[in-house]
Amino acid sequence: MQEKTAHTLLGAFILTALAIAVTATLLISGRGYDAKNSQTVIMVFDGSVFGLNKGAPVAIRGANIGQVTDIRVRLESDREVHLWMEVEAVINRAAVAEVSERDTALGPDLVAAGLRAQLNNSSFLTGLLYVQLDFFPESTAEFRAPESDHFEIPTIPSPFDRLVMDFDTLNFRSLAANLQETAESIRILTTSEAFQKIPENTNAALQTVSQVGATLETLMRELRPQIEDTLNSTAAVARVAEQEIPMVVADTRETLAKMQETLKSLDDAAVNATLLLEPDSPILYNLNQTLSEISRASRSINSLARSLEESPQSLLLGRPVEEEP
Repeated sequence: MQEKTAHTLLGAFILTALAIAVTATLLISGRGYDAKNSQTVIMVFDGSVFGLNKGAPVAIRGANIGQVTDIRVRLESDREVHLWMEVEAVINRAAVAEVSERDTALGPDLVAAGLRAQLNNSSFLTGLLYVQLDFFPESTAEFRAPESDHFEIPTIPSPFDRLVMDFDTLNFRSLAANLQETAESIRILTTSEAFQKIPENTNAALQTVSQVGATLETLMRELRPQIEDTLNSTAAVARVAEQEIPMVVADTRETLAKMQETLKSLDDAAVNATLLLEPDSPILYNLNQTLSEISRASRSINSLARSLEESPQSLLLGRPVEEEP
């Protein structure tokens, strides 16, 4: 009886598993994973794909648009050996809806806009990975399978992969040596005599500063009366200047007015002199006549002087009559 019950339970379990498989197949086919509404793409990754399994989701910003169908190792050896992980996936074109009526297949225009693929953790507890699609316009598109018949989506490292690569590039031996040298330098510094005297020197410096402060305070007390007298004198000078400056300004303005009148008089005199010295001026004509008369009188006086010099007696006897030849 118990054996019959066990066989019945086993049969029910198998039937249930078959029902689940059929249901999953119908659901997958109902979601559009067929030849007409699907697109096969490949992605080539540099690092490890441990945790990425067949059937893993392919999502774009969290929305599931496909699944991984195959994972292959791509080994190339030209001058150097290159080991890449080639991941094949099927994309549900019906899930990639666009506002425009163009083809919804992933194409080069999206890659040019920055479409890239990277591996992300679906759960840190299980370590399972999935393929995340997103746009990174600043990244460079690198194609590693140009001979493939399927459309290739360029890949970029995930933030965790970048951290691992940076961690791998660290030279721990050199870093440890540098840390050891730094620790030794710190030990030598802290055990040196100069370092040990730092508290004492600091205390002495504080005492010196305190003494200087006290000296300055005493000096300020002594100089305070003189400073107050100086300030009072300055205030008095300012008051006197405030009273005298308006008078000085008034005198200056009066002097400037007189200077302007004098300059005007000089201008008028210059104009009159210009009029007097013109060639057709009556005054200049009379002046020329007077100078001519003076010149003639001067010649007459010179002639009389020569006559007296030659015949002094002519002043008493008269000028002798010259005989005709």
